[in-house]
Amino acid sequence: MNIQLVALSAFLLILQTTCLRVELPIDNSAFTNPGIGFQAFANRDNPILEETVTYKRKDYGWMNFNTAENSYDFTEILSEVSKAKLANKTFSFRIANMKGLTDGGSQVPAWLVSKGIKIVKGNPDFPDFRDCTFQDYWGKFITAMINVLDGNDGISFIDIAGYGNYSSWNWIDGYTDCGGSCDSGKGTSLDFQARKRLLDVFIGGSGTITCLDLNQKNTSVSYNYDGFKQTQLVLPYAGIRQNHYYVLTKRSDIGLRQDCAGNPDQAP
Repeated sequence: MNIQLVALSAFLLILQTTCLRVELPIDNSAFTNPGIGFQAFANRDNPILEETVTYKRKDYGWMNFNTAENSYDFTEILSEVSKAKLANKTFSFRIANMKGLTDGGSQVPAWLVSKGIKIVKGNPDFPDFRDCTFQDYWGKFITAMINVLDGNDGISFIDIAGYGNYSSWNWIDGYTDCGGSCDSGKGTSLDFQARKRLLDVFIGGSGTITCLDLNQKNTSVSYNYDGFKQTQLVLPYAGIRQNHYYVLTKRSDIGLRQDCAGNPDQAP
């Protein structure tokens, strides 16, 4: 008899005598899956399902945390982390440099606006993300945040903010310019170079780019950011694919967020 056939028969016999069949009861209730799922804003009183992460962003603007040059106050964030821990949850958030029209538009601190950076008039107004001075001070602000919050075990994740409406990296008509193919993580436009730097602030990176000085003239600047190294980061998924190609080719550990999936006007 074929030796292989004998071995297979013996193996099947072992399976028949040692394997147990277990039928699990059907459970139609929800269960948590850490790091994956959905969440409502912290002010939603009746969440659809149990949530283990509290999330805030609507009231969080750059101007509220950086009221004077070189002065940073993250007491509000740390307070929310403590509240979440008392409820056996973790905290997550986004701090925006631009919000929607009804929520205030540009969130650039007044002291920085007084330095002469350009605020683009629109609906709503927004900072010129290509402005070198804007980029520099946003980088200093996020670096200060990293120094205080990176690695805090009470924070589940932090949204990568920095461009577009609500800082969610969405397309701005008449402004956004890929400077090449939007289906790649490369580009030559001032707009792409600005987004690259604003992303590197969070994920870490260095480079030399062209941006606009206070006289709206092209100038070359170099930067180097360490970025977050411990706390989980999430990049809002809002339409500019170029951003996602760039980030995910540099760091595979970055998560993605799709906003407003539970809104009535977003329902299928």
